[in-house]
Amino acid sequence: MFTAFTCQTDGTINTLIKDDHDLDPKPQPGKNWLDMVHPESSSAAKHFLDEILSTSSSTADLYLKHSSGAGLFNSFGFIKEDIVFIIANRKSPSQNSIRTSANSLVAANNEQQSVETLPVLQRLEDLSRLNKEFLKLQRKLQLSKRDLEYKQKTIERVFLTSPDILTVTNLETGEIVLQNRELDMLRSSKTDKRPLVLAPEIHPDERAKVENYLNKLTTLSDGEIAEIEYRMLDSRKNWQWYFRRDAVISFNRDGSVQEILSLFQDITEKQIARQKLYQMSTHDSLTSLYNRVYFDLELERLQDSRQYPISIFMADVDGLKSINDAFGHSAGDRLIKRAAEVLRKSFRNEDVVARVGGDEFGIILARTPDEAIPNILARINKFLNEFNTDLSESEIHLSIGYSTAEKGDQLDQVLREADIEMYAQKTERKLNGI
Repeated sequence: MFTAFTCQTDGTINTLIKDDHDLDPKPQPGKNWLDMVHPESSSAAKHFLDEILSTSSSTADLYLKHSSGAGLFNSFGFIKEDIVFIIANRKSPSQNSIRTSANSLVAANNEQQSVETLPVLQRLEDLSRLNKEFLKLQRKLQLSKRDLEYKQKTIERVFLTSPDILTVTNLETGEIVLQNRELDMLRSSKTDKRPLVLAPEIHPDERAKVENYLNKLTTLSDGEIAEIEYRMLDSRKNWQWYFRRDAVISFNRDGSVQEILSLFQDITEKQIARQKLYQMSTHDSLTSLYNRVYFDLELERLQDSRQYPISIFMADVDGLKSINDAFGHSAGDRLIKRAAEVLRKSFRNEDVVARVGGDEFGIILARTPDEAIPNILARINKFLNEFNTDLSESEIHLSIGYSTAEKGDQLDQVLREADIEMYAQKTERKLNGI
């Protein structure tokens, strides 16, 4: 659709050059095209005419309602050189003689003024083509705008409806500038200038890890993701596990991180389930000591470590078969549990105390030389005596073997030596009726 005509300075149409627009009434020479404009568009039309006649504007656009209401004029993009009759009538009526054709063009030259002719229709076809291209771009822009609005609304909905806690934090001020919902463990700090200060505290075992993580956020690159898991104390004074993920969303001009997007996900239930699974896979269900799998893995881990000398103890509960035969397996299980308690109290927290068989226990002591073994044996006997004094059931008797490795290639040998010594002591006890 395109409508073009030449006119005088008052809007009177001189020549209808091209018209493929369905207008009623149609523009006709001798009529004032401003009279065809809807009253609502009258002011815009006059402004358009003044603009196209001005010397400061090379183009002008108009999009207005037709007086009959039947349609819209298309966007006008007249170039001043094409509107030859407007320029002629504005200067002097006598100059119309050199511009009697709608296919002529007035061009200025820096060195001399000359009149060059070009078909006006060709220029109008160019304008029509440009107009069509403009409309295509306008439609693309509208589609892009709609697509952008859709994506923006989608992001807002995800942000607001996410079951996880989302925050946007300014790293320069330490302020949380956007948050989808409250998390009582989080607050912003303008003095600390860390992305998030955890209130009232994080778990003592993980404080250093979290501090290092917060410092790492300032060095994140575009597209890089940081993740961490740690415990926070909630308002009810309960430790809650949270999974946290961070990404940069904006940078300062100097390339430093400005704002980050943080996700907080409560994984307390998952962590509890994970710990239960770990407990089941590494601990004995009857005594809660480590199991044989963990014992063997720890020996493998220590093989090339710097924890030497390493001492290994093997212990066996005496008389378990007689207890099972006389009082049943439940009585035997109680005896095993009491023996496990004696060993747990006799060794350090960092020592690996494991139930490696039905009535057998293995203990790994890192950084423990031969000289420490007598004190360890004395401690075991002390707790055995205390338990046996308070017991109303069968007494606990343990056969114990031990050996010490000075380097990694001796661990397997030391384990065998401790095991052999334990069975030798057990045989001797049987011969003595213990």
